[in-house]
Amino acid sequence: MANAKDIKLGGASPGKQALAAGLCDEILIHVAPYLVGGGVRLFDALPDGIRLEKLSVREGPLVTHLR
Repeated sequence: MANAKDIKLGGASPGKQALAAGLCDEILIHVAPYLVGGGVRLFDALPDGIRLEKLSVREGPLVTHLR
């Protein structure tokens, strides 16, 4: 229990588990124009889909921040 505090998770695997368990109120994703060819996919195989609402977008030359 977080006692109403913010908890931050880094990486696709813990984030994916928290999303699937319904434990996330918000997510922040940083999208960079690089393809690394491996790793864990964040949004594949989530049960019943998850509806997201875009709260903000900040664009820069090397990364886009989605909240």
